Amino acid sequence: MDWAYVVDSSDSVDWNSWRRYVSANAQRYFKVSDERYRVGLITYSDGARIAFPFNTAERWDLLIDRTPQQGGSGRRIDLALQRARDELFTPRLGARADVRKVHVYYVMLLYLTLATKICKSVLRFIYLFIYLFIHLFIYLVIYYLLLLLSKEKALYVLLV
Repeated sequence: MDWAYVVDSSDSVDWNSWRRYVSANAQRYFKVSDERYRVGLITYSDGARIAFPFNTAERWDLLIDRTPQQGGSGRRIDLALQRARDELFTPRLGARADVRKVHVYYVMLLYLTLATKICKSVLRFIYLFIYLFIHLFIYLVIYYLLLLLSKEKALYVLLV
């Protein structure tokens, strides 16, 4: 299997954490010494670069640990995808024709994080609305039951 990691290495990510995470992920799926698996790494930010190809002689876990952060504010994943297709997954850089090819993408999802925060706020509002509606409904039911059961036409005030 030819296994390519495509990793956001812009200034917005904690690069040391990313590297540890990528390395741990790769080691979870296969052993460093297993020849059936080859690992390549592409990093991207304002541009994309192949940190190391499939046919590198060094162990990929050591190469991941030594890969520098690109920095920058860009998120040009399109360039990374193009590099993977046009360069990394070619025989020149060690891709094999007779094995499965896997792309694993690590993206810092700023917009997803923002959307999650917005969704949480909306859900809190909906929860509060439902909570108040249920309680108001219960109080109204109790109020009308008191009116129906009362022989006098008294005014009941329910304190919420």
